[in-house]
Amino acid sequence: MNGLSIPITTSIEVAAIESNLMSRAGRRTVTDPSPPIIPGQRPKPPPELNAEQQAIWTSIVGRLPVGWFSGENLPMMKELARHIDFANWLAADIKQARASPNPDRKDMLALLRAHGYQTERIGNLSTKLRLTKASRFTRDAEAAAIASRNASDDIEPWNDWPGGRSQ
Repeated sequence: MNGLSIPITTSIEVAAIESNLMSRAGRRTVTDPSPPIIPGQRPKPPPELNAEQQAIWTSIVGRLPVGWFSGENLPMMKELARHIDFANWLAADIKQARASPNPDRKDMLALLRAHGYQTERIGNLSTKLRLTKASRFTRDAEAAAIASRNASDDIEPWNDWPGGRSQ
């Protein structure tokens, strides 16, 4: 192990972080550090992300259509890039711990638990951002079901006369 401690986030801390994110909803201020969304362009990675996180951002955003992201979901995309980076970092620590001749079970369990948390957050954020196939399939299936339910086999009222309107 490299001697790094893993911070444990409590539900109170998570609630404080979420309330901070929610307090920024609405119109942007002049001092808002996030760049504006320009129609027809993919959003650039925020400057507060490190190089690895910016590469993850660019990789994900580059694979999707230009209008996929809106201003409301950019904070979730930023956190997704961070969680993927953290999961990669933890995976490297797990690999290093497993390679040691006598790994400490307590440290290994803490690393595995932290990695599992990051993986769960990645899945949740990916679904909320509609990046997973399952989240897209559900919407496609719902749209097809609604379209078939709304499709009518009945004749339109203006076409039900024998011979049409020519009479």
